[in-house]
Amino acid sequence: MARLLVVSRSMALAMRLADVHDVVEHPVEAIDDISLHGDIDAVVLDVGEPHAARHALEKLRRDLKY
Repeated sequence: MARLLVVSRSMALAMRLADVHDVVEHPVEAIDDISLHGDIDAVVLDVGEPHAARHALEKLRRDLKY
């Protein structure tokens, strides 16, 4: 079972993934507070909100030095 970080305003997205994966939810409104503490296997971004997804991706890249 993969551990996913879901960044979205949609609880439905996280709920669908929670049937098969261990899901950590993070609200879009608190993107600047994202940190990858613990074992996260993948980040799931809500592409229905491209500005928020891009901002979250840029923040994570800065934090991980990509």
